[in-house]
Amino acid sequence: MINSTQTKKDLQRTFEALHGKQPTNPAELRVLRKGTAPLSGCFTDSAAFAEAASQLDGDQRANLYVTLNPVIQRPPMNQDSVRRAGKGGAVGDGDIAELRWLFLDFDPERESDVPAADAEKAEAKLQMEQARAFFSELEWPEPLVADSGNGYHMLYPIDLLNDESSRQLVKAVAAIASQRFSTSEVKLDRSVSTRRGSRGCTER
Repeated sequence: MINSTQTKKDLQRTFEALHGKQPTNPAELRVLRKGTAPLSGCFTDSAAFAEAASQLDGDQRANLYVTLNPVIQRPPMNQDSVRRAGKGGAVGDGDIAELRWLFLDFDPERESDVPAADAEKAEAKLQMEQARAFFSELEWPEPLVADSGNGYHMLYPIDLLNDESSRQLVKAVAAIASQRFSTSEVKLDRSVSTRRGSRGCTER
């Protein structure tokens, strides 16, 4: 189990970049382990989120995800702790208050479950930087950039309702970006960009 101060600082910084230090609406931390039921918890405090996530970060069987968009809290949801999600307790698409981030995922083309080689990851970074420069010329704000392990994420701030017209707009932007910046070596994964609001990005 990893429970270092640096890990907590990194996790807290991630939460605050996405949601602020103490957001009005919570974000969900979801933990997926192969062959077991998911764990879930909703947090409105970055320090509490970091504490809970750091207790789980050393489990190599687990993948940790945080929602990109703010959540409408409901009584069945676990608050300020991560536990097995009971019936109706996990965050769904209808529980998202609004859409806050456009998520672009640049991933090397390779066989599934095979880690990216350094050269493959470098190609993903090159395509990501080209996309970043393109959107900068269109006067888009600076994105959040994150290393996903095998590739790179870019997240652009948006302010949209969680409705069908907004989702179609995100889908159209992702399709254009994918067409322009995907290559034979690197894929801009449209399926990630167009997932509905309750999906999150991985913490590792």
